Amino acid sequence: ERLLLDFLADLGIPLIECKQKYNFMDSKIKEEVPKAIEAKMEKYNLDEIFHNTFSCQFGYQHKYAAADIVQALCATLEYGDSSFDSKQAVYNGLDILSRDNATKLSEAIEKAREQNMAIVRMAQNILDSKQILSAGPFLYSVIQEGTPNISYLSRHSTIKILAHFLQQGHISNSRSRKAADLPLILVAPVDEKAGLSVVVGIPPFNDKTRKNFLGKAFEQTVKNTQTRFLIDYWDSSLIQIKTEDRSKFLDGLMGLL
Repeated sequence: ERLLLDFLADLGIPLIECKQKYNFMDSKIKEEVPKAIEAKMEKYNLDEIFHNTFSCQFGYQHKYAAADIVQALCATLEYGDSSFDSKQAVYNGLDILSRDNATKLSEAIEKAREQNMAIVRMAQNILDSKQILSAGPFLYSVIQEGTPNISYLSRHSTIKILAHFLQQGHISNSRSRKAADLPLILVAPVDEKAGLSVVVGIPPFNDKTRKNFLGKAFEQTVKNTQTRFLIDYWDSSLIQIKTEDRSKFLDGLMGLL
């Protein structure tokens, strides 16, 4: 947080303006922000800050970036506690795509902000407590049952975003040069009443092919270890297992890789 405040001060943006919503910031400052960030990117070792996108505007309503709408949809479809109704979430997602529901879209964008903040807080806790361990052929982290608000972060795309964020955070803080060449396995409770955990596998950061073979490794591991499992995702790099089988699954995966 202190580094962020130093960065904002270096940009010359008053803290009062930073605490406002972007739509209500001074128009001159909004125009200067992209150029100011671009000028300081090398100093703060930042990259991929800017990206091309489409935007839409409903009448005199605020302008929305396509990336923001995607995040709003993801939050609508996944962000909620253990009582989250996935079927109703689909209908809510359809609602925010309608031009007549600009208010719901704004609310969904706020929910996406909350989701991103929750991801950052969880990642910060895991990194600060050094919960990312090396198993030899891969890195892994296990989020324990009873962790506050984990039900908000254990669904499909959200848990993958958390895993990618953890991987990059660990590489930035690790002294080991091998960290960027190892895949990351993240295990988190997804349904504590049913005793289920979700396992997500992220390929090595330095693997630019973007091919994820961990799904095949998961499939072989559950067979070898007789782990009780449930495949409930299109993405083979995610799998649900019985929480009590977690240790033997990780041991089996270590032996396989």
